[in-house]
Amino acid sequence: MKFPRVLIAVALLTVGFPIFSFGLVIGGSNFGIFGYPSHECNPPYSKPYKPFSFNYQWEIDQYNSEVEIYNRELQEFLDCIDEYVNNAKNDIERIREKANEAINEANSQ
Repeated sequence: MKFPRVLIAVALLTVGFPIFSFGLVIGGSNFGIFGYPSHECNPPYSKPYKPFSFNYQWEIDQYNSEVEIYNRELQEFLDCIDEYVNNAKNDIERIREKANEAINEANSQ
């Protein structure tokens, strides 16, 4: 018995995907018009440079200020990456759902 090419192709594309998916994915998405985009998160400008010596209070204050700014920028960067990754996971689930719908439709024929 020969299997239709479409069923074989769909089966090969969905290896590892669950056969049935009834969930609805809710959340952000990264999909764009021109394909899947890279993240647009800005890394921290630069790490603070430790002064050669901390002889003066203004050097300590300046360094502490630079560390505070760096830590804030780093946290914003990590939050942005986390959102991008979560959106990517949502997109993967949407793709799995559509692939499973196609398999179910093909199998019901």
